[in-house]
Amino acid sequence: MIKLMADSTCDLSQEILDRYDISLALFSVTMDGETYQDRIGITPDEFYSRMEKLANSPTTGMPSPVEYLKIFDEAIASGHDEILCICMSSGTSGAYQSAMLAKSDFEESHPDSLVKIHIVDSQSMSHGSG
Repeated sequence: MIKLMADSTCDLSQEILDRYDISLALFSVTMDGETYQDRIGITPDEFYSRMEKLANSPTTGMPSPVEYLKIFDEAIASGHDEILCICMSSGTSGAYQSAMLAKSDFEESHPDSLVKIHIVDSQSMSHGSG
């Protein structure tokens, strides 16, 4: 069984995420000195409405390899034997590299595992990666 996952920049609706059981590795967003987990601490609508009032541009932080490993482990515990992870463009973010590090860590710590993990550089942002 294949597990689908992406990072939170894919901007897929909650309906689609739920329907296809897609897990997200969450970016962080810092606005005016406060840091939020994307889609949990701040919704896309809130992000864009607050953008108009900001004194400084917001910054983002990519998901860590630990965040990806957590999702890999949850998928495997749920019976998945293959994971397809679609990441934001490696040209604009380190999320792809973070997912690749997680894959490497997983393979090193589970050398006999039959689980296949595929990390895809979408070479796009937002809906292009979803």
